[in-house]
Amino acid sequence: MATGKTHSRHFRLLLDEYDISGDARTVGNFGAQYSEEDVTGWSNGVVNYTLGQLRAFIEGFQAVFDNTALLGSHVILATRKEYIASMMVGIRAAPVAGDIAFALPLEQKQYVVDGQGPALISVDLIGPGQGHTVPSKAWGVVLDPGTSRSVTFSGTSVNDVAAATTNGGKAYLHVLAKDAEAGTYALIIEHSTDGNSWATLGTFTLTGSALDAEQLVIAAGTTVNKWLRFSGAKTGTRVATFACTFVRE
Repeated sequence: MATGKTHSRHFRLLLDEYDISGDARTVGNFGAQYSEEDVTGWSNGVVNYTLGQLRAFIEGFQAVFDNTALLGSHVILATRKEYIASMMVGIRAAPVAGDIAFALPLEQKQYVVDGQGPALISVDLIGPGQGHTVPSKAWGVVLDPGTSRSVTFSGTSVNDVAAATTNGGKAYLHVLAKDAEAGTYALIIEHSTDGNSWATLGTFTLTGSALDAEQLVIAAGTTVNKWLRFSGAKTGTRVATFACTFVRE
């Protein structure tokens, strides 16, 4: 993981089992914002407010129109739905383990094609939709930016905090590719106090046998140690590509 200033060309956007980055041109804003509710009373000398509902969003995302089967922006986004979204922020290079991620379920609210000049599509995502609750936090860390796996693996160790946190979190898995061979992966999030001795924090239900995405909830009140990694134990001969992000609560 590098540090310092970066450029939007190093962003990568994963929506469910799709990496839409190859068609991406720009994004307006992404993040989380609380509404401000005015609670000023008659006798208050200044305006008083309280924070209202949290709104999470990726707005102004624009991509080149592409109808390539299973991969193109139009094929992926023309049917409006809710996605497991991971926006990875690479620092002066493509994202790697330890880089920043904005990750949570987001619902697509529109799909617009601009037909003037190069055909472009525009999408806004807000959320989450009714199928998920709004998390208190949406900024986290990349555990795996999308790596092809053919054997049992222990992922890169990531230390994203100075000390353990104690309120659980959410992990997001994207199965981006797989071959036709038989076999599965037992995919887990591991944590460690020292980066050497590891314990299982949570286990995904996805196994790499299908292209899909999953949100894994680590229960509130659970201690999440300072070191994290994404790992998998393989059976059979299948090769698959996985990406994973994690957000502490």
